Amino acid sequence: MDCGFHLLTRRPSNCMTRLIIVTGAAGFGKTKLISALVSKSVQAGVCPVGFLSIGQGRSAGQAESFDLVPLPAGERVLLAHRYQDLGGPRVGHFSFSTAAIAAGQEILHQAALQRVTLLIADEIGPLELLQQQGFTAIFPAISAGPLTAVVAIRQSLINTFLERSGLPAYLVISASDPAADSALWEAIDSSRSALAES
Repeated sequence: MDCGFHLLTRRPSNCMTRLIIVTGAAGFGKTKLISALVSKSVQAGVCPVGFLSIGQGRSAGQAESFDLVPLPAGERVLLAHRYQDLGGPRVGHFSFSTAAIAAGQEILHQAALQRVTLLIADEIGPLELLQQQGFTAIFPAISAGPLTAVVAIRQSLINTFLERSGLPAYLVISASDPAADSALWEAIDSSRSALAES
């Protein structure tokens, strides 16, 4: 039975990064799932570092824009817009802000330097994986270990991300699965314990 999440591989004990991928189509709850994880992590005394991409406004069921929300705290900034030209690169109908991309890149650079234990990247997509622009600092950041990295990626881009990162996925979770929230939290808890022992 396919329940929407899969333990793909148990990483060797000497592997420094546990990569957890949250996947699903647009509007299927990737950001909502990761936001819930952030709240639980903070309550458990773990400070996640990274960013969320929060959709704003709805037109024909699709977000009109996305804001970059830094974690654990920071100024929320407009990342991409469907109808406004923000002066940066484009993916499909969306124009991206170079200033917001730079802010996200800085978060990822600092995460690598500070050796964070829980890194959140919502979302890595065509801009990074097909155009080699955007939040490309995700790759050195997740290689900096030891850490757990939770990354939102479209299903169609998972293999491309894994090839670019050189890391296997520890777990892939579908955001639309009813058990996704508990599976994600169990994976984080297990990963935190394993990294603490290494």
